[in-house]
Amino acid sequence: LALVCAGLTWLGWYGYTKGLGRHWRSLLEKEFARYGLYIDIGKITLDPFRGLIARDIQIFNNEQEENLLAEINQVSLDINYANLFQHGPALNSVDLSGATLLVPLNFRSPQSGKVRVTDFHARIYLFPGRIEVRQASAHLYGIRINAAATLIHPQNISTAVAAVTNDPDPSDATVK
Repeated sequence: LALVCAGLTWLGWYGYTKGLGRHWRSLLEKEFARYGLYIDIGKITLDPFRGLIARDIQIFNNEQEENLLAEINQVSLDINYANLFQHGPALNSVDLSGATLLVPLNFRSPQSGKVRVTDFHARIYLFPGRIEVRQASAHLYGIRINAAATLIHPQNISTAVAAVTNDPDPSDATVK
């Protein structure tokens, strides 16, 4: 019994500090790809109170990772483990709590400049054919912003981003 307790304690410590391996990160990346979101996860850890936490996430517009859409420092994951092991849709929702987002001003050259969104709180539900953002709030340059949205057909997001990046909008000078 003492060895089992010691083994579980070590496993919990390892999951909290070192994180889960590349296999689990790729499973989660494939799960997000079902919704049209191509991500790269730096690390997945196990928090005893919040569950699975994905850290250092980069969201791209396509599989080739051409244009960086956003960077997020941490996301809490709500996963249906039975569906995960049966290779079904397993991601129910993600919870951003106190996250920091970095969104590029110009998607064509993400190194040019980024908008920093801090203290981002949102609950994002992933349903077949749509993504719902409920009660999102954040600080943007000292201004508190609240929003809610529904994105229908999220797999088409890469074409919408491509249309925005190829738009010769002269308002870039206003943003700068």
